[in-house]
Amino acid sequence: MKISNYNASILFDTNRVVSSSNDSWQVIKKGSLFRIGEDEEFYTIEKTNQIYFIKDFEVISDNRLKINSNVGLNIMVGDILTISYKEYELWTVLDVLEKGKGYKVDDEVILEGGDLSLDVSNNLTYPAKFNITEVDESGGIILFGLKDNGKYINSPEKTVKINGGNGNGAVFEVEFKPVDDRKVLEIAVSSVNPKEKDITIVDLDYSIPAKIRQGKLSLKKWEMFLDRNYRHFNKINCPYSISYDFSPNYNFPKMLKNTFTPELVYNQFLLQLDGKLKEFENKIVKLENCLPSSSSSV
Repeated sequence: MKISNYNASILFDTNRVVSSSNDSWQVIKKGSLFRIGEDEEFYTIEKTNQIYFIKDFEVISDNRLKINSNVGLNIMVGDILTISYKEYELWTVLDVLEKGKGYKVDDEVILEGGDLSLDVSNNLTYPAKFNITEVDESGGIILFGLKDNGKYINSPEKTVKINGGNGNGAVFEVEFKPVDDRKVLEIAVSSVNPKEKDITIVDLDYSIPAKIRQGKLSLKKWEMFLDRNYRHFNKINCPYSISYDFSPNYNFPKMLKNTFTPELVYNQFLLQLDGKLKEFENKIVKLENCLPSSSSSV
């Protein structure tokens, strides 16, 4: 008998059980016995599958997300979500709309606007930067070189002002593109609240980076299907136990040392044994019916 350190969930009148994201049901065999919460009844496991759940989210506050669907049992308290979101970098400068004045060669300038991504390793941000390489007689920007593409959670507008250096007034027309690799972090779920039929609110253990407006969340879990529908009240995030030690021929459950509920294993054994005996009895009756009837000879 395995008493799990994790929890599982199942709804009334369904036969699908869903695990915590930290749990693994890879070694559980068909025919194992499942019991959840304080129930006295065991259910037989028909099969297990690993599932990959992914949804778009919108940010309501620093640690609260909205999902535009009912997630059901797929997200539970304690699950570890993989949160991913896009970052953007400067792709190209399409045009210098305003040269500005007063700039000097070797001035370092940056783009204004957008929401910069924070590098949590050093608490720094990286705006798009340029080195000015040529100016006109008024200090207007003629030529420049890209020093840093920058990294933004939300990119600046297409028309942006230039800050820094010795001058002012320069305006560029720019275009941004998503960074190839999405930013990824892992955060635990502290609560799950279905608000409406097609909306779920998920609270996180701690805040996600500021200025993120939307992204994707994902997690890997396991599901199992039982031999019949569950006939008790919904069990959400409840401890469970599984018996997966059986006799070699007929898969009768073994009663192991330190089993907390031996009477349940024994009762399950009796039910299976009773079924096997009835099966054999039916076969014997069929065989007897196939035998020729005896007749007396004169």
